[in-house]
Amino acid sequence: MKLGLGGYFYIQCQNCLLINRIPYSKTHRTEKKGMSSFVINTKVGSAMIDNVGGPRQMNNLLATLNLPLVIDKNLKVMERRAGNMIEKYADENMRKECQMAYEKEIMKMCFAENIAGSGLALGHLNTIFDRNGKMD
Repeated sequence: MKLGLGGYFYIQCQNCLLINRIPYSKTHRTEKKGMSSFVINTKVGSAMIDNVGGPRQMNNLLATLNLPLVIDKNLKVMERRAGNMIEKYADENMRKECQMAYEKEIMKMCFAENIAGSGLALGHLNTIFDRNGKMD
């Protein structure tokens, strides 16, 4: 069964007649519930955002590579899933970078105050940061 560029093989056991579903690509979960997504499909969605430009251009690229085409609606689903993951990563990264920039600025300010001779800056710095170096 084909799902985008990923899919499943269905193989029946000859001893017990049980049908086994085997993915022929890596999978991951984007949500706790629901079906897992194929990594290749998420990568296609991310490529559409970053390089290719849209479903029609992606299908042109797939046709050039002699790979099976994917319905435009499914490509948009892949693009949305990848976009959500990219946004979540960007937000988390921005938060970390902002905190590091703030900490650097505070350190510069405290260093400048100490050089100026006030001596109060280190006490101020200790009230802002806890023992582990994190902001209170």
